[in-house]
Amino acid sequence: MVTPTTDRRGTVDVEALETLVGHLREGGVDGLFPLGSTGEFTSLPGDQRRVVVETVVDNAGDLPVVVGCGATSVDAVLTHVETAADAGADAAVVVTPYYLPTTPGGLRVFYETVADEAPIPILLYAIPSLAGQQFPVDLVVDLVDHPNVAGIKDSTGDLDYHARLLDRTPDDCVVFQGASHLFAPALDLGADGGTPSIANVFPERVSQIYTAHSEGDHDATYDLMKRIIYPYGGATESIAAHPMALKYLLSLVDVPVGPPVLPLPELTPREMATLEEYHDHVVAEQ
Repeated sequence: MVTPTTDRRGTVDVEALETLVGHLREGGVDGLFPLGSTGEFTSLPGDQRRVVVETVVDNAGDLPVVVGCGATSVDAVLTHVETAADAGADAAVVVTPYYLPTTPGGLRVFYETVADEAPIPILLYAIPSLAGQQFPVDLVVDLVDHPNVAGIKDSTGDLDYHARLLDRTPDDCVVFQGASHLFAPALDLGADGGTPSIANVFPERVSQIYTAHSEGDHDATYDLMKRIIYPYGGATESIAAHPMALKYLLSLVDVPVGPPVLPLPELTPREMATLEEYHDHVVAEQ
C-alpha cells in the first residue's frame, strides 16, 4: 500500500487512507500490506507510522493485515511490531537491516532476537536493491524453522532465488513474490501470492491474475500480466521511485493520496504524461 499524506513531510491523511483501504477491499485483494517500500516507511515519523497501522487495521474488515516493521535496530523493530500487534495486525514484515552491512551470522542473530520477542508472527523480507543486504537461501531455510517466523517476502527480482526458496522451505512456510513482473512466474513455481504495487491502482485487475492462475487459466493469467503489469514496468522505468508513480496514478482513478514524501521528488510533466498514457491503456483494455 502507498501511504496517503497531506504534505511532503509525511503527515498521514487519515481520510484518504480510509478511502484507499475501501478501494482495495472493493477491488478484491486478499490482504493489506502497509508500511513497505511502496509505503515510504523510511520517510515517515514514528507517530505517523502508528497512525497508518491503526487506520488500516480499523478499516480492513476481515482482510488480514501484515505490517512493514522495518528499522535498523532490534529495539526499533520490536517497537514497531508491538504497535502492529496492539492495533490488531496479523503479522509483521521485517526487512533486512539497511545502511550498515553485516554478515549472515549477524542477520541470524538479528532475526532470531526479533522472532523470540515479537508478539505476532514475522515475515522475513529480502530486498537487496534497497536494503543493500543479501539474504542467503541457507539462512532463510534455517530461520523459517523458528516457530514465530511465518515465511518470507522475496523482492530480490531473482526468479532462480525464488525457486530455491520454494524448493527448500517447508510447505507451511509462506513465500510471497514482491517483484511485480515475476508475479505470475512465481505463482507457476508455487508461490503463495504476491504484492504487485500496481494493485494500489487497479486492485480488481491484479486480483484477477491470481484468480485466473488459481483456476488453471494460463492464457488469462498471462494476458492480464501483459495488459496490466508489464506496461506499468515500462511506464516507470525512468522514474526514480514507484511511490511517486502510484500516487499520481491513484489521482487518475479518483483516489487522491497526496504527494510523495521527501526526499522523493515530484514527477516531471513528461513522467506524468507517460503515466497518463499507461492509465488510458489499461482503462481502454477493460
